[in-house]
Amino acid sequence: LNRPLVNAAALGVPLCDGPLPAAARGAIVLCRRGVNPRVEKGSNVRTSGGAGMILYNPEPADVVSDNHWLPAVHIDTPAANQLLAFLAAHTSQPVTADISGGKAVLDSQSADQIAAFSSRGPLPTEQLGISKPDIAAPGVDVLSALPGGTYGENSGTSMAGPHVAGVVALMWSAQPRLIGNIDRTEQILAETARPYDGVQTACLDAGVPNNGVGYGVVDAYAAVQAALALP
Repeated sequence: LNRPLVNAAALGVPLCDGPLPAAARGAIVLCRRGVNPRVEKGSNVRTSGGAGMILYNPEPADVVSDNHWLPAVHIDTPAANQLLAFLAAHTSQPVTADISGGKAVLDSQSADQIAAFSSRGPLPTEQLGISKPDIAAPGVDVLSALPGGTYGENSGTSMAGPHVAGVVALMWSAQPRLIGNIDRTEQILAETARPYDGVQTACLDAGVPNNGVGYGVVDAYAAVQAALALP
C-alpha cells in the first residue's frame, strides 16, 4: 500500500479520536498514541476515507500488534521522532508512505519475560495471606484462530486464561477422575509450573510463589503427565 502520508496533527486531530477532514481520504494517516483506544484510531481513519495508518508512540512504550480495521503499523518513539522531523523538513512537498507485509521475527529477548502490563500481587489488605497470581501463561501478541475462519492477535488474560483452560482440558481428558476437582487441578498446575527465569526485579524475584508469576509458568506437558500418574 503506497499512498500520500498525512499527519493527523496537521489536520487538527492528532489523536485520530474523531472524524478526520477530507485531506485524509485515500491517504496513510499518522496518528499519535494515547487517550482513545488504538483500534478506534484506525477505525476513525477508515471511516474518514483513509487508506492506512501509522500509529506512533510520543513517549517510550511498547509497540503493540492489534487487529486493525485497515493496513496499519505501530512505530516506537525513536522512529516516530525521525518521521516527524522528516515531515517537518518537507512541508512544501508531498510525502508518500508504504505499508507492506513483512517477515515475522522471533524476539528472543522478550520471550518468557513477564509483560509490563501484567497485574502484580499481593491482594488488597483485607485479603492478605492469599498469594495471587497463581500462575503465569502466554499472553502477549498471541496469534490465535478467530470466529469466521480467520486469525488475529490479542494480549492479556484474553489469551493467558484460555491457555490455562486448555491445559486443564488436556489434564481432565487424560485423567477423568480429576474432572470437577478444582483444588487438586490447581495443585497440579502449581506443582508442575516451570520456574520463571526472566528478568527479576524488586517486585518479581525468584521466590515461589511470588507476586509476579505465582508458582511459575504453566507447563502443559508436565501437568498432563502428573495427571496421568495419579494413583
